[in-house]
Amino acid sequence: MSPQASIVSLGKRLTVRGAMTGRHAGSTIYDHQGEQFMAISDILASIDHEIAQLQQARALLSGSTAPAAKKKAGRPKKVAAAVAPAAMKLAKKKRNLSPEGRKRIVEAMKRRWAAKKKAGVTVVPAAKTPAKKAKKRHISPETRKRIAEAAKQRWVAKRAAAAVVPATTEP
Repeated sequence: MSPQASIVSLGKRLTVRGAMTGRHAGSTIYDHQGEQFMAISDILASIDHEIAQLQQARALLSGSTAPAAKKKAGRPKKVAAAVAPAAMKLAKKKRNLSPEGRKRIVEAMKRRWAAKKKAGVTVVPAAKTPAKKAKKRHISPETRKRIAEAAKQRWVAKRAAAAVVPATTEP
């Protein structure tokens, strides 16, 4: 762009004056009478905000979530936080059974039970049988005595082996 460029917006001819570098931070828009409107950075921010709002509205109307926007640092704006719960409420719709539907189900169940009763099939709910406990195992006194004797013999052998080892290690 040249140092002074023209923009046609909303049927008005606007002129941009100022430094044209980077994001046009120093530029300001003036109308044809020289009246100042707003800085270009403010206009761009406003346009970005409106685009985001339109994308959210489109997402709500189409039933899908908004496309993932570029994440910015800092706390999110209230507008984005308020739209997300509304979209979630639309997705989780509770289904209710009408009284007529409930009545049809009850009548069908009664007919089923009547047919089974007429056929002579008795339906007995399964009785809960307590689970069998595992029997606790007991050691007989004779077995306990054998185990004790075997343990004593092992200890005697271990002590004898320990007594022999120091005698053989001396020169």
